[in-house]
Amino acid sequence: MPRPVPRNRVWGCDLLTKTDEQGQPHIALAILDHASRACLSVAEWQNGRVERFIGTVKRELAREPVTDGNEVATALQEIRTWYNHERPHDHLQGRTPAEAWAGIDVFAAKSG
Repeated sequence: MPRPVPRNRVWGCDLLTKTDEQGQPHIALAILDHASRACLSVAEWQNGRVERFIGTVKRELAREPVTDGNEVATALQEIRTWYNHERPHDHLQGRTPAEAWAGIDVFAAKSG
């Protein structure tokens, strides 16, 4: 029996392919919450942004060797924190993903 996990903490994802009548494959991404088994998304998948993100992660991982899975997990968490909270993105008008997610306009004049 799987151990219980809190909702919205662990997600599973996978891709599927459906070929149309013209022989063109269409890729769909499914995302499920492990705890509730709720389907968070199932949609046709365009992965350019994710591929760019994976490239960024690979470049950052290549900077230092790791000796085991614990070090990989630690490095991935550090990269995630850096990527979301420290690294401004050109396509987000200089905001970090965390700022964009929260709706923060870092360039708005502060009143007070």
